[in-house]
Amino acid sequence: MSEEYELIAAPRWHSSRAAVYHDDNRCYEGYLIKLSDLRSGSGGRPRCAKCESLGEPAGSRLSP
Repeated sequence: MSEEYELIAAPRWHSSRAAVYHDDNRCYEGYLIKLSDLRSGSGGRPRCAKCESLGEPAGSRLSP
């Protein structure tokens, strides 16, 4: 029996006032972004060091 798996990508977000993007909902710094400054995507910024240290983004997992 063969199973296929799909990678579910975690959304990326950034603040209009910061130099990094976030992709892990466990990142406290990403959580604190004010709604008025919140932007979708990476914005061409590097990944947040805290998100990087958390490893694989929460929400990114293999699902059958």
